[in-house]
Amino acid sequence: AFDRSHTTNLSFQERLAPSLDYIQRHLTDRDAIRGAAASINMGYEKYRKLFQSHYGTAPGNYLIHRRILLAQDLLSGTDMTIKEIAFQLGYPDAYTFSKQFKKINGLAPQTFRQYFSRGNGYVPVE
Repeated sequence: AFDRSHTTNLSFQERLAPSLDYIQRHLTDRDAIRGAAASINMGYEKYRKLFQSHYGTAPGNYLIHRRILLAQDLLSGTDMTIKEIAFQLGYPDAYTFSKQFKKINGLAPQTFRQYFSRGNGYVPVE
């Protein structure tokens, strides 16, 4: 039998940290959050609640923000089209991606690209 006693002694941070790595490696996966929960042997609902209470945001929102950070880098540092970026990040279409990008950044992806392309002083956010 698997000894779970060591996992109960870990802090929430120590327990959740590997799942953040999982999310970062699987940004484009439809089931990234469920996979992150499974990666630390936790059920989805328990994971979602623990994540929310520890980080102050839902895991789905965390995933969206990580995708948008990557999108900012792609928009400012590549010539990929908006549609290509949308598909690379796991969005079903450019419209859905653009709508979410603008909601978070206040700028449409194309406008962001014009303002923050490399050479215009853009510094990637980590």
